[in-house]
Amino acid sequence: MCASARPDAAPNWQREVLQGDGSDKGIVRRRCLTYLILLIFLLSPIGLMEPACYILTLQDEENGRLIYSSCLDEGESVFYEWRNSLFGLNVTEIFFVENGSLVLREIIYHDPYGNPEPLVDPADVEHLCHEGGPFHAVNLSRAYGEVSFMVGEAGKPRIVVRDAILDLKEEVGFGGRVMMRLSNRPLTSALNSLMPGLLPIPHLEVNTRAARAKG
Repeated sequence: MCASARPDAAPNWQREVLQGDGSDKGIVRRRCLTYLILLIFLLSPIGLMEPACYILTLQDEENGRLIYSSCLDEGESVFYEWRNSLFGLNVTEIFFVENGSLVLREIIYHDPYGNPEPLVDPADVEHLCHEGGPFHAVNLSRAYGEVSFMVGEAGKPRIVVRDAILDLKEEVGFGGRVMMRLSNRPLTSALNSLMPGLLPIPHLEVNTRAARAKG
């Protein structure tokens, strides 16, 4: 082998590339060890546990445009607010994130004078929605993976999630539809947010049932 090919005979800049100062090898070792630990963790029972949070998305159904996206924890709430123009009452429907689904737990037809709404039996909700008058239904249990909202002319529908207030009519216009969907966010997604490209992000549709809500 010629002398110029030997690391100790190379110019300084070549010697640094060929030999390094030991730190490059240390970085490679640490990365390999990190990936190995992550792989073992993902294959363990802990790595296969329930997702840490869920992705909530709102999309324009006509063109698929993403309106809003957020990662929600188990038990967090999503408010759908609209006005029932037939009875002149403001309505609030409250969904909770439970076991990968959006569960409708409460419906409130607000009293126009600010008085407390009477509590009603969940079994009477369908009847009361057509009869009119204020009421407050709790302990409902209607689970959905996605909910489609049709924007009415006078309903003023909006979604309230954490600090975000989303006016659906401003987003899609009269007659448009907004799809609200909840999906799992597995641990691999969290790892990719820390190390982009490390692992693929699986997307799981929790439930395909849809509810049509007119605003």
